[in-house]
Amino acid sequence: MINVFNSKRWIIGCLLVLTSSMAFASTVADKVTVTEPVARETAPGQTNTAIYLTLNNADTKAHQLVNATSPAAKQIQLHRSLQEKDKVAMLRLNDVMLPAQANTKFMPNGLHIMLLGLNQSIKAGEKISLTLIFEDGSYHTLDVVVQNMTQTMDHAEHS
Repeated sequence: MINVFNSKRWIIGCLLVLTSSMAFASTVADKVTVTEPVARETAPGQTNTAIYLTLNNADTKAHQLVNATSPAAKQIQLHRSLQEKDKVAMLRLNDVMLPAQANTKFMPNGLHIMLLGLNQSIKAGEKISLTLIFEDGSYHTLDVVVQNMTQTMDHAEHS
């Protein structure tokens, strides 16, 4: 005769182990922290701007930033600036690799997040919402402070 009571306890025990391990599964967003997020103030009529920040991947393996969204702009793109002789060229990226246990800095003349087709001009002191999306679908949503920064490139012309 089968002991139904022990079978039920075994099944319940398995379910508890399974659900508790799922509850403790971490996401990429849990392992990546965001610091120093700033956006460039726009001049009147300027429809694009850049966001700079630092991402720290505390994990022992590399991860990827695959996208970003913001209600402040019609389109968001990940970019890298490349110096070609006397010109700076923009390279659109599909993703940004975040090396294990390292900082990845988004800064002028390097990696940056472009906000294209701003809904309105943004001024120093304002905040805009930005969501960073990682390869596993997890995300960070943060407020980015707008700062008056000296323009090192003309993002108003950038498309």
